[in-house]
Amino acid sequence: KAEGIDDRRRLINIGKETAEYLKEYVADMNPEDQLIHITRQQIYNILRSAAASIGLKGKVILNPETGRKHFVSPHKMRDALAVSWLNFAGGDITKQKALQNHLGHQNFDTTMEYFKLTPEEVQTISDEVRDQRFLEESQ
Repeated sequence: KAEGIDDRRRLINIGKETAEYLKEYVADMNPEDQLIHITRQQIYNILRSAAASIGLKGKVILNPETGRKHFVSPHKMRDALAVSWLNFAGGDITKQKALQNHLGHQNFDTTMEYFKLTPEEVQTISDEVRDQRFLEESQ
């Protein structure tokens, strides 16, 4: 471990279907061999290989909401999950804190950086605030 770098481990939550596949995978293994050790680079290579297998090798993906272009990467997948999770969570603090735990963030503010609004959402909120303001002034 390099000096100044935290050795942080992550708990990865998986769906029921993936859990069933993993149970089948480890069923015949020796208990000492059941630890699955995988590096960040291996995850990157697996994802890039999967992207290539569906025709995305070297291709840039356009985010329709921001207009930004990027390559497929684990970090972009993590970003997409966090943004989707927060949209699902809405104002539910328990769901927001669950995302913080899932991402391994020590500071909740770091998690909330993923809370992003589309330009359409900003416009809708702006319209609602403006309508409410003028409604109150007219009463």
